[in-house]
Amino acid sequence: MSNKRREDKRKDLGLSSEKERKKTESDFQSAQETVKKLAKKREEIESDPVYKLVIKGAFAFDIIDGLAGFLEWIGDSLSSVFHLLNLYISVFVVKSFRLTLAVLSVSLVDLLVGFIPLAGSVLDFVFCSSSLNRHLIRGWVEEDEEVRARVNKIASVSAFIIMGFAAIVAWLTS
Repeated sequence: MSNKRREDKRKDLGLSSEKERKKTESDFQSAQETVKKLAKKREEIESDPVYKLVIKGAFAFDIIDGLAGFLEWIGDSLSSVFHLLNLYISVFVVKSFRLTLAVLSVSLVDLLVGFIPLAGSVLDFVFCSSSLNRHLIRGWVEEDEEVRARVNKIASVSAFIIMGFAAIVAWLTS
């Protein structure tokens, strides 16, 4: 009795089991297409030669950055090249504004640490920005929720800092 009444109500509402089945199949196919698109995009990103270089060479970049930091302008120049590679990946390969903002923030912190006389050279070995950027980029590409949350947090803090500096500049110039 209950099933008959339920079926009648479903028909009155236009929710026949055939329509539900078709809707479910359509949703499933749509989800499969989305997964295929994401897999294809990830494959394209991972096949990029600069992406491969940065992912495989991040540890070496950190060691070179630390050693070159003892030579004032050479260390800063090499560090900038490594940071530009990370920025290239986030802007042109991955194409994510939040990731770009996070990578830029980590890179700027590394440059500021490097400007501290003598201690900056030592701290370059402790603060491994290339490895951190590699972790952020790889986690973003692999859609790791924990890494994405970290990227979002870094990007949010960076955006507020940028807005603060913009407000100060606007106040000073008025």
